[in-house]
Amino acid sequence: MTKKIYKSYRYALRPTKEQLTLLKKHFGSVRYVFNHFLASKQEQYKQDKKSDNYTKQAAALTQLKKQADKQWLKEVNSQSLQTALRHLDRAFVNFFNGKAKYPRFKKKHAKNSFTVPQFVKVVGNRLYIPKFKGGIKLILHRPVQGRIKHCTLTQTPTGKLFVSILCEVVYQVLPSSQQAVGLDLGLKDFAVFSDENKAANHKYLKRYEQQLAKAQRRLSKKQKKSTCLGRWFFKRKIDIFLLSEGTFYAA
Repeated sequence: MTKKIYKSYRYALRPTKEQLTLLKKHFGSVRYVFNHFLASKQEQYKQDKKSDNYTKQAAALTQLKKQADKQWLKEVNSQSLQTALRHLDRAFVNFFNGKAKYPRFKKKHAKNSFTVPQFVKVVGNRLYIPKFKGGIKLILHRPVQGRIKHCTLTQTPTGKLFVSILCEVVYQVLPSSQQAVGLDLGLKDFAVFSDENKAANHKYLKRYEQQLAKAQRRLSKKQKKSTCLGRWFFKRKIDIFLLSEGTFYAA
């Protein structure tokens, strides 16, 4: 028996200067289309208490791209612009169903993104999508598994670029063994199983308690959302994971 699951892979991007310029055009165009048709829906609702759906707005987008002062919309992937309209339509559906807040206008200096619904490939350490010849270099820290469905490219407010790739993975469901294993947690060994296997206790807290205490002292003096603490850990090659606000655990 086989089942399908969806897995998402996130990688950092390292585009060239030309690719970065084209990426910014995509972010700006998608943001403009979303805001333009959001304002259009608001104006229509004020006048007639109803607004256009995705089909009508997609036809309006085609006419918008034909205008002399909107030719720059043709420089980006048309499917990404259409996907922005689908996201807008879905945002209103979720709002009226009580699942989300009212859609807001996208801001230039906030998080920006656009989706590529088709023709996405990863070959070697490069991401191939429409309009980007030669592929965009990415930091492939783990291989992509499964059939790629689509990808979303994101730019953070600090200017960092990432891509999230959604893949469909088919796996074989293993038959149930109808067996049970007892588990006993302890101090000397982290866990002892009834089949005599053991899981070692690495005592991470004891190994790093001095670094943890020093980190907590530094943390108490930092401003909220400061990145200085993260840089300090990186320089010392200590892997610290944030468990809760203001609490760190060394691993």
